[in-house]
Amino acid sequence: MDGIHKIREKLHARILLLRSIEGTLSSIRFERLWSDSDKKQRKEVLDYLDAEDKEAIVTWLRNHPSLDVAELPLSRIKELAQKLRIRYYSRLGKLELIRAIREIEDGSKQS
Repeated sequence: MDGIHKIREKLHARILLLRSIEGTLSSIRFERLWSDSDKKQRKEVLDYLDAEDKEAIVTWLRNHPSLDVAELPLSRIKELAQKLRIRYYSRLGKLELIRAIREIEDGSKQS
């Protein structure tokens, strides 16, 4: 009896994980990023799905190259600001960082 209970618990945990992954893949954001993805990026997601790795899927969503800077989490915006050598980036708020990054990006597009 005890063995059956453990099997059911394990199955239930796996079902919950798969439902959680399904919820993530059903989001509008995922659908948009999927359509913006190339074959390599899509294969990456399919590999994460085969491995049932929700964290990797969420990371893929957060770091997708087609995301606008305003859609990135603050930690990624700060990393980008550091790479772009924005002065005092660690003291700036999210909106100030986004504005500074966009100014640099717009300046490089005009050059």
